[in-house]
Amino acid sequence: MKLRMDTEYAEKRKIWLNALDGPGPGSHALDDNSIAAQIMHTLHDAAVFRVVIKSRELSERDNGGRIKCNRLVHQLFDKCFFQSQLMSIRRLLDGYDLNGERGVNSLRAILDDMKKSRAILTRKNIVASHVERKIELGILSRECGSLDALDVQDIEGVDLNLDRLCGVQSNQRNQADAVAEIIFDTLLEKIRSVDNIMKAYVDKFIAHAATRESRNEINPWDVKITLDDVWRAHEIICRIFCFMDNILLRSNETVFLPPRSASDFKYIDVPLLKQELIPKLQQVWKNYEEEISSLYVGNIDWIFSNA
Repeated sequence: MKLRMDTEYAEKRKIWLNALDGPGPGSHALDDNSIAAQIMHTLHDAAVFRVVIKSRELSERDNGGRIKCNRLVHQLFDKCFFQSQLMSIRRLLDGYDLNGERGVNSLRAILDDMKKSRAILTRKNIVASHVERKIELGILSRECGSLDALDVQDIEGVDLNLDRLCGVQSNQRNQADAVAEIIFDTLLEKIRSVDNIMKAYVDKFIAHAATRESRNEINPWDVKITLDDVWRAHEIICRIFCFMDNILLRSNETVFLPPRSASDFKYIDVPLLKQELIPKLQQVWKNYEEEISSLYVGNIDWIFSNA
């Protein structure tokens, strides 16, 4: 039996896959704004952060039991990590639409669009999506793209998933079975459980310098973000991506965290610099202090200058 996706579904699927891991403009490489690329960058930074945290645990301690890590470097590292992670998570869960001039590549945008298009997310189209993927990978030829040419166990796995997603028994399967609305509502609620707190924090304290009056609208303790919140957001993001990519739209296994390179830990045991060179760093700080101090004077002349 030949399997073909409906035209409307095929067009929508192309849009959704392009947002998930489409190529950049005029390139075959992954678009940096695609959801897959965003996740990869976010998780790579998280892996580096975990390595640094472990290195602190293993570091030597002074006589007072304090870890021998430079405060300036590590405070900056921590601040930049948290800010970039929260911004990245916020972008991945953004609530703007997928389409239009202000369209964004975000998991929430795709889920919202899928929910609106639920009528075409049928058993027939989803099974045909998996067949199409095998054709793309060269496992099937387009001429042989039929159920008979596929591993029965493979298709049965897709159908079993669809039984649960469509809310039907295996003996009641129908090609018109559609993914139940509650599936999208459940996933969107998981996103909101993370995004509500992340959005408030990012909007008030990172993306914008909220006024005191604006900050009074929220309880600071309600927007306190922990590492556990970040790790939970990672899990939700990855699981929803895999649901879309591997279950709904095709059989695909995205590698979120590329294999570690042998050079990744090169020189990690080498100090930033020798102790006798520290005065040179202190001089850099002093020079910058003087540069900033100079900005306090001559401002009237500066206004009327071309600088």
